[in-house]
Amino acid sequence: MSKNIQAFSAVQDGDGWKYLALAADEYVIYHDSGIEEGPAEIGRKWPFLPDRFQDSIDAASVVSEYGEWKYTFIKGNEAVFFKDSGLVEGPEQVTDKWSFLKDWLES
Repeated sequence: MSKNIQAFSAVQDGDGWKYLALAADEYVIYHDSGIEEGPAEIGRKWPFLPDRFQDSIDAASVVSEYGEWKYTFIKGNEAVFFKDSGLVEGPEQVTDKWSFLKDWLES
C-alpha cells in the first residue's frame, strides 16, 4: 500500500536542510542524503500529543529554537505547539491563537 505525504516542513540544519514528512500516523525525518529517523509512528515519538494529533495531520511547521526543534501541527482548525520534550502550548483553536483569522475562516 502506498502513502501520501499529508504535511511537510523544512528547517535549516547547519549548512543544509532537514525535513519532516507526515503520512497518516507515521513520520520520517530526513536530509538530502537520506533518512535520519523513521518511518515510525507519530505517537511513539511524541506520546504526549493528544490522540487526534497522532494521525492525519493537515499542516506542520518546524523552527529551530535554541538548538532544538519546535513543532506546530495543525489539524482542522486546531493547533498544537511542542518540542521533543513535551507540549509547549495547546491544543487550541487557531482563531483563539490568531484572532485576526476568525473572519476569514468563518466566512
